[in-house]
Order: sequence, then C-alpha cells, then structure tokens
Amino acid sequence: MLFIDTSLFTLNIAPDVDVTGLWDVLNLGLGAQYSPTKDWDVGARVGITNVWQLEDSLAAGLTAFGRFRF
Repeated sequence: MLFIDTSLFTLNIAPDVDVTGLWDVLNLGLGAQYSPTKDWDVGARVGITNVWQLEDSLAAGLTAFGRFRF
C-alpha cells in the first residue's frame, strides 16, 4: 500500500483560538506499507514540512515502523 497524507488546517482552542493551514505551513507525508500476513505490517514514511513565511524552513524526516497484532 502506498499513501500520501497532509494537514489541510489545524484548529487550536487553548490557550488561544488559532487556525493555521496550507496557507501558513505545508505538512506532507509520503509512505509505503507492506502487510505480508494479517498479523504484522512493516513500512516507512517520509515527512516534509515547509513554513512559507520563513526562508530556508524546509525540514524532512524519515520514520520506519513495524506493527504486530495479536
């Protein structure tokens, strides 16, 4: 399975109400997951974040995961 995820907007309600979205920050994730049996999964995800108002604010990270269900 291949997947793409993003945050369209974020609503913070405490301590102050604030809304941020794609117009402020781009959060994008690209990943893949493989499930060889119904009991376990393995995969990886690359996350990319960019704050539009800041120069040189591009950040990236890699997450590898494994899941076992019983």
